[in-house]
Amino acid sequence: MNKTVVLENTKRSVKRVVRLLSGQTMKSRKEEARRAEKLARLERIRTRYVELYESVDIDDHIIFYESMSGARMMDNPYAIFKQVYNDQRFKDFTHVWSVNSPSTVSEEYRSKDNVVIVSRGTEDYLHYLVSAKYLICNSAFPDYFTRKPGQEYLNTWHGIAYKGVGRDSGPLGAAGSVRNMLQATHILTPCNFMTEKTLDAYSIRGIYTGRMAEVGYPRIDTTINASVADKQRVKRALGIKPNKKTVLYAPTWRGTKGNGKFDTTQLKRDLTALSKIDANIIFMGHHIMLKHVKGFDFGDIIIPPSSTNTNELLSVTDILITDYSSIFFDFLVTNRPIIHYVYDYAEYARERGLSLSLDELPGVVAHTTKDLVQATTQALKGYTPTDRYITARNRFCPHEDGHSARRAVEWFFFNKTKGIDIVPKRKEKSIVFWGGDFLGDLSKLDNFFDKLETYATQGKNVSLVVGRSRTKENVHAMSRIRKLDQSIKIIPRAGRISLTEKEKAARYAIEAQNSKKKDARDLYDRAFHREYRRILGDAVFSGVEVFDTSRFWSKLMEYALAKS
Repeated sequence: MNKTVVLENTKRSVKRVVRLLSGQTMKSRKEEARRAEKLARLERIRTRYVELYESVDIDDHIIFYESMSGARMMDNPYAIFKQVYNDQRFKDFTHVWSVNSPSTVSEEYRSKDNVVIVSRGTEDYLHYLVSAKYLICNSAFPDYFTRKPGQEYLNTWHGIAYKGVGRDSGPLGAAGSVRNMLQATHILTPCNFMTEKTLDAYSIRGIYTGRMAEVGYPRIDTTINASVADKQRVKRALGIKPNKKTVLYAPTWRGTKGNGKFDTTQLKRDLTALSKIDANIIFMGHHIMLKHVKGFDFGDIIIPPSSTNTNELLSVTDILITDYSSIFFDFLVTNRPIIHYVYDYAEYARERGLSLSLDELPGVVAHTTKDLVQATTQALKGYTPTDRYITARNRFCPHEDGHSARRAVEWFFFNKTKGIDIVPKRKEKSIVFWGGDFLGDLSKLDNFFDKLETYATQGKNVSLVVGRSRTKENVHAMSRIRKLDQSIKIIPRAGRISLTEKEKAARYAIEAQNSKKKDARDLYDRAFHREYRRILGDAVFSGVEVFDTSRFWSKLMEYALAKS
């Protein structure tokens, strides 16, 4: 081996040792590179979005739909889409669906000229997101989304909150959900229980400026209105034997978002026991938990394809077994048996929080596999809804009459309110406490929170705006936040400001070079006004109390003050 080769090998060895000593293994460097590329891609998407936002006009004949971040055509947006698609008043409209995989779209709509399929983050997605007059979503749009003035946005959400949501699930709540609710011009709920939960858990009571109404859930129309032919089609597609009753086991996931888990040993034991019952047994796991049961031999148990419409499936279900999933609320309209299988009740309630006690649940509660089999076997013999079941149906499904989709369309598109329970707005405007990233004199932090709590105890409508990531790192601020009364709205800012290339240059000119040029100032103001709207929508405040006086938060605060 010559000296040159030896020298090169030595250099590589030294570099490898240095990387190992610094913790920079090949794997970690690749992961770091992937993270960097992902962040760079997201930055490119943000930049392109706001460029289109500022340059593309709204088209009054485009309706944009998204369900569960583009999972597929499903849920309330899909039910509304079907209602609109068959309405002659919309014959000249283009329907745009955000779907991660076009293969999940049925051929019925894939071949239609007036139905467009786009995927999140693509050029077409961004273009339609800023140009569609009407937006319908059941979860949350990406964090760069800001509703343009002139756009109409209906948020339908995707269930009734049995599990802890928003402020119920953590001190800062769910930043993406809060922001989306404040962006919406219309919020649809199925009942008063969910109305109150939305207002409080998502911290929008008293500051939401749009319209809110109890309409019922459009997707449940599918269950109620299923014809004999519809049911036969579903049964044939799934291979359901017509001479046997059908039992659906539909559990939810465990853990936290991004860290889902499931006890597969328990699941196998339960499914094995259920498979011995003389009935069609269907297992439909939540999509977050499906990865935990890959490769599992389900035997004769029926596993519906991912494209299955849940509410169509409920129409042919004789007995529903679930745990902490809100699917049972949809099933209540059938008056058929519900079994709540809660083998890990104490652990789940402690980890996620539950808004209903066991005594409030309609149907039978089972804690063990033996209880589960016994309850299912008994229900197969016959069932009559109990008083508790009827009470729950009246409480959670007061508007479910098979016409919720029609009412949603009339309300959202045509502002017709006949037969709709409009939720009144709170007249008193909120006082906003501008915490920001809690940068500043920390000796004043307790005074800031003391004043916040004093206002709240006096019955004043109070909101706290915070920077989510920095606030989570501030031990003392988080300690005070955890003690705040639920009546205090918390609006966490997540995501980052999105800027066009010209706005980036203007920001640099002003913040780094102290430029006084009007063009730069105008672009700078435009960017920060848009960012304010991204966080707070059209929220109006009667007063502002400030803690974080940093340049960024002070600039944002100008628009809160201008609105007060």
